[in-house]
Amino acid sequence: MVRIERNTFDNASENVSEIYDTLDGTVFYRLSVWRKILIMKIHETTLILTLKTYLMKVHKMTFIMTLIGATVLILVSALIISSRPAPEATSVPTSASPSTSTTPPIGKDADSFARKLNLDQRDNGVSCRQCNLTGASLVEVDLEGADMSAAQLWNADLTGARLTNANLTGTDLESALLKDANLVGANLSGAKLFSANLSGADLSGASLIGADFFDADLEGVIGADFTGALNVANKYLGGEEKPVQFEFVPVIPNNKD
Repeated sequence: MVRIERNTFDNASENVSEIYDTLDGTVFYRLSVWRKILIMKIHETTLILTLKTYLMKVHKMTFIMTLIGATVLILVSALIISSRPAPEATSVPTSASPSTSTTPPIGKDADSFARKLNLDQRDNGVSCRQCNLTGASLVEVDLEGADMSAAQLWNADLTGARLTNANLTGTDLESALLKDANLVGANLSGAKLFSANLSGADLSGASLIGADFFDADLEGVIGADFTGALNVANKYLGGEEKPVQFEFVPVIPNNKD
C-alpha cells in the first residue's frame, strides 16, 4: 500500500517538471519575438525615420562643404604663388679681359664704321681718334680731313680711299692695303707702315717725318717726300737696291794637344 502511493507521487512530480520546462521555454521564446517586433516597430516610426533622414543629409552636407573648402584653399594657394615676383637673374661675370682702348671696336665694314663716327662741328671733319679698325674693309671710303690719330688700322683695306689732309699721326697701318689711296696733304708723322702696300698711292704734300716704312711696298708712289722717314728701301729713294753682304769668318780649330 505504501509503495503504490510513493510511485504515484513521483510520477506527478515528473509531469509537473516537464510542464514547467515547457512553459519556461515558450515564455522566453515569445518574449524574444515580442522584443524584436517592438524594435522593428520603433525603427519604423516617423520620428526615427525623420531622424535618420536628417543625419544622412547632415553627412552629405558635411562632405560637400569639405570638398568646397579644399577647392577654395587650392585656388587661393595657386593665386598666391603666381603673384610672387620672379627672382632676379644674377649676372654672370665674363672671363674676357676689358679692352684697353677707349673706343670699342667699330666693325669690319664701311657702313658700321660710318654709323660710329663722331662729327667735329668745328671743322666738319670726322673724328675717330684711337679707333679700333683692325681688319676693317674701307675700300674707297671718303675720310677727307679725318682725325684718325693713334687709330688701329692693322691689316685694314683702304684701297682707293680718300684721306686728303687726314691726321694719321701715330696710326698703326701695319700690313694695311693703301693701294691707289689719296693721301695728299695727310699727316703720317710717326705712323707705323710695316709691310703696308702703298703702290700707286698719292703722297703729294704728305708729312712723313718719323713714319716707319719697313718692308713697305712703295712701288709707283706719287709725289712722296721721304725726308725724315724711317726704313725706306733704297730703290724708292732713287738709288739701287744693295745686296746684303755676308762676311766670311774662317774658323780656326783650337788644338790644345
